[in-house]
Amino acid sequence: MLSGILNSEVAIHVNIAIMRTFVMIWKYALEHKEFNEKLLEREANYDKKFSDVYEALNYLIKKDEKETTQKERKQTGY
Repeated sequence: MLSGILNSEVAIHVNIAIMRTFVMIWKYALEHKEFNEKLLEREANYDKKFSDVYEALNYLIKKDEKETTQKERKQTGY
């Protein structure tokens, strides 16, 4: 990656360090399946809680859009 663009010793060492870091993260993820499962479980719980927030935000956005379209319409009658 980096060493392909910059042909220097520093770039090569940085590239090797990046690859070793990815390998360590991958091994950690494989070794700690319980941690991953708990993390996914908590993420699912928070997604449920935040769905209400997202729903309220979408309601407010649609409400504002509706009000602006009503104001932009040509008034008929009095």
